[in-house]
Amino acid sequence: MTLRLTLFAICLVLSPPVFADEAATPDAAEQASLQSFGAAHPECVEWGDGCAVCKRDDSAHCSTPGIACQPTPIACQTP
Repeated sequence: MTLRLTLFAICLVLSPPVFADEAATPDAAEQASLQSFGAAHPECVEWGDGCAVCKRDDSAHCSTPGIACQPTPIACQTP
């Protein structure tokens, strides 16, 4: 029994985190593409991808997308 617990503990310590990178990468990439769309279209006041919405006043501000949202192509909603 002790050997089994020891092996289990070793496996937990040595195994890489499974979801650590998956949760951070898509959101960061999505925000970067929304920001780059805003930079490329200075005439657009409000744009989004169906998950997050960005608005421009003095600078661009984007909302946080929902956890189960499937983004669509980014489009200008208010020119």
